[in-house]
Amino acid sequence: MEEALVVKNLKTQFFIYDGVVKALEDVTFTLNKGEVLGIVGETGCGKSVTAFSIMRLIPDPPGRIISGQIRMGNYDLMRGIDQEAEIILKKRPKIKHHNNVIKKNEHFYNKIRGRYISMIFQEPMAALNPVYTVEDQIIESIYLHSMTKILKVIKSASEHLPDLKSFRESGEIGAEFNDEVGTELSKIKNLKKGKDSVEKHLDMLIDEATKFSEKKEKYEELLKHSIEIDDLEEKLLGEVGEQERDSIISVLTKEAKKTKLNRLTKKLKKKNPDPIVSEARREALALLESVNIPNAFQILKNYPHELSGGMLQRVVIAIALSNDPQILIADEPTTALDVTIQAQILELLRDLKKNRGTSIILITHDLGVIAEMADRVVVMYAGNVVETAPSLELYHNPKHPYTIGLLQSIPRVDDPTKKLNIIRGTVPNLITPPAGCRFNPRCQFAFDRCLVEVPPTIETSEGHTVACHLFTGKEVR
Repeated sequence: MEEALVVKNLKTQFFIYDGVVKALEDVTFTLNKGEVLGIVGETGCGKSVTAFSIMRLIPDPPGRIISGQIRMGNYDLMRGIDQEAEIILKKRPKIKHHNNVIKKNEHFYNKIRGRYISMIFQEPMAALNPVYTVEDQIIESIYLHSMTKILKVIKSASEHLPDLKSFRESGEIGAEFNDEVGTELSKIKNLKKGKDSVEKHLDMLIDEATKFSEKKEKYEELLKHSIEIDDLEEKLLGEVGEQERDSIISVLTKEAKKTKLNRLTKKLKKKNPDPIVSEARREALALLESVNIPNAFQILKNYPHELSGGMLQRVVIAIALSNDPQILIADEPTTALDVTIQAQILELLRDLKKNRGTSIILITHDLGVIAEMADRVVVMYAGNVVETAPSLELYHNPKHPYTIGLLQSIPRVDDPTKKLNIIRGTVPNLITPPAGCRFNPRCQFAFDRCLVEVPPTIETSEGHTVACHLFTGKEVR
């Protein structure tokens, strides 16, 4: 299958007063296009740190991605990571940051984060800003990443105003629409909320197109510059040299200022917003309806504290989907939700994979959720990947002692009186992790080699790898 994301030898550490926390150690896995990859393990095994490392959201200080590769197609997402900082080895290791390099790399990654790779955070209440409405927070992501798309839709709609008004009255398409308007009308007609919702969307689109026509010259100039910025972004994401990349970033920044893209807050506070923000609002409404939020128009005006946990999680998913990302990372998306809402959220993720072809990394400690959702599974322990296998293969033929322990600790509905097995001990202190295999203090099969030598990753069958000294075979490089 075609690879959507490749993570190789990812190493992340946290430099705290007590020492260096070796949170991730050579984490390697692949996400294929259109699949759900599950990442499982105990609390503290490195699941969320892996997600935050991919998103480049590790708090720095004290965290630091030390080394590794993350590739999305031809794009190297770890470009320049080695130049961002240097570790000064003293009694207490410290990090010396190179702020100029960090700033340039952050500018580069801001063009990827939210547009090509998005994340559903573990705690929706903490992920949303309490002083902004739901509408403002969804609009921000759409506006920052989809300016050109918005302008093209409005411009195309302004050229078809009479036909749009006719379609609004009759419900029948009597004219040939161009691609932008045709696609938009198809989306509007497929909304699940009925005739009233469709009419509301059409009214908003016609209103935006009318405003565009009134100030056509101004917005056509804005569209021209937005297309130039998009072209520059594509170059920025391609394989270019360091010097050329710096030059592109400089030009990109000037273009952004020229088109006033950095003035989002002022535009959102306007009493009579321009059609670009109005179209972003309509997109926000469509997104909420797509994640099955009832009375979506009213919910847009609410603040996060006014919504339930399930509604908040849907809002976070809507924000993550606002720019049709190729990759979605869901970090325990059903945590703290009741069983009914959990099922609805999982069904929503399943629809995303089916209808949009989104590649999903699903992080959870719930092996039942993984069995239902995942095509392949990565099992992590103490910052290491210990086993990777197709979902059915992992459940029917687990190899690593830790994976076996996890599966044996699941309560069985068909035998509620059966005594559960436990994995004795706790996750080790990652400031001073055990030598050799990190699982050896808790492993009933550990022998001398496990205490001194880090196990290689062995392929036991096609697509099934395990990092354990109990197995021999072909080592995966």
